[in-house]
Amino acid sequence: MHTRTLLFTILALVVSLPLAFATRAAGCGPHHDDEGVICRGFLAAADHSGHGGHGASKAATTTENRIYTTTGVFENAEADGKATITHEPVPALGWPKMTMRFRPEAPALLEGLKKGDKVRLDFKPQTDGTPLILHIEPAQ
Repeated sequence: MHTRTLLFTILALVVSLPLAFATRAAGCGPHHDDEGVICRGFLAAADHSGHGGHGASKAATTTENRIYTTTGVFENAEADGKATITHEPVPALGWPKMTMRFRPEAPALLEGLKKGDKVRLDFKPQTDGTPLILHIEPAQ
């Protein structure tokens, strides 16, 4: 019985490792290509609602207390109160340019923003994976 379990484990690794390396070699981070577009395939089915949770929980706890700034394009406000924003890279977090959802600290932060507006935002990663917008304003 133990030999069978070991064989299945080895088979699973042999099958999955080439796929993982091919995805990395193609420039797809866990979920994104070099331009920040969500990679297609089985990884695209993962939840991309926030990326503060990338990496181990230790990394999340070291970043969630810091405030980060980026610029981007406001895409829309969702019915659940979150905002979808295409942001520029955030090197300190290892984030490429990508489109993702953010949660505003207060709903009023999103008032007056419309699709296509260029914005500058200050945010904090959160352990639930959806970064918290502390401040957002039109970018110059």
